[in-house]
Amino acid sequence: MGAPSGAIEKLMSSWGTVHWWLLALAVLIMLGALSEVYGPRISPYGELNETAIAEGEPVQEGYKETLTKILFHPRVLGLALVLIIIAFAIRVLTEPGKA
Repeated sequence: MGAPSGAIEKLMSSWGTVHWWLLALAVLIMLGALSEVYGPRISPYGELNETAIAEGEPVQEGYKETLTKILFHPRVLGLALVLIIIAFAIRVLTEPGKA
């Protein structure tokens, strides 16, 4: 059942830059969907406590707000940029010369 490994190797070896971007986008969408579904369950911050809100206690941030703060922190964005630059540098340096 499924594609044989030889067919997958043939397809992956002929991929161009656009295909890699599409694959990266698909992986990001999948990670976003998984974090939306399972994030609040595995997060140490959990869901909002409705009883605490009704009693007037300070409201803790929810899972989405905490995740957004983490992902868009300048250090995390800088690390992502450095990793992207490194990935492209490795790809360019390992391509065979075109003569």
